[in-house]
Amino acid sequence: MVGSKLTLSLIVGLIFVLTVKAALYVQMTPYSDQNCKNQQYGVGFSFLVGQCMGVGDNGVGATNIKVKVDGSHSNVTISEYGNYDTQCGTYNPNLDVSYEVGGCYRAPSYSDGSNNFIKYANFVYVTIEENPNIPIYGYRNSWYADSKCISNPQWFFFFTNNTSFKYGDDAYLTYSCLDAERMYFYIIN
Repeated sequence: MVGSKLTLSLIVGLIFVLTVKAALYVQMTPYSDQNCKNQQYGVGFSFLVGQCMGVGDNGVGATNIKVKVDGSHSNVTISEYGNYDTQCGTYNPNLDVSYEVGGCYRAPSYSDGSNNFIKYANFVYVTIEENPNIPIYGYRNSWYADSKCISNPQWFFFFTNNTSFKYGDDAYLTYSCLDAERMYFYIIN
């Protein structure tokens, strides 16, 4: 009797593991060049596929997007919805942005708020990942759908070490990680 219960428990557990899907993300890995072949550099992004999320704002976004991947996993579309539309119900097809998986593009500016004060100069290589990661030497800022941050992140952006951004009209903001415990942001005029 004990053996059959154990066997049944193992079978049920195995079926559960096989039916749970990993979270699918669109990953945008940063590169310094327009061919995405040289050193990883700049700001990168990962977006959870199929979920409505606020971007570019620390609150429940002034801009809401939903990321879709086609059936062949070869194209990605990021659709923008009405401001403060947390259910992504007011679709605006004129604001769709499409990416080919395996393509190299100028980095989008989702992480800088709605004023576009910080300018990114890098490119991103677009892939689809089940478990996105960032370079060990990077900085990551994540957004979650739940207040305890225990679910999969909806999206995150990350910087590689020594990434510089144009900040305003005449200054640069640089991220630098000097050791395993400290990170620095500094502004150069």
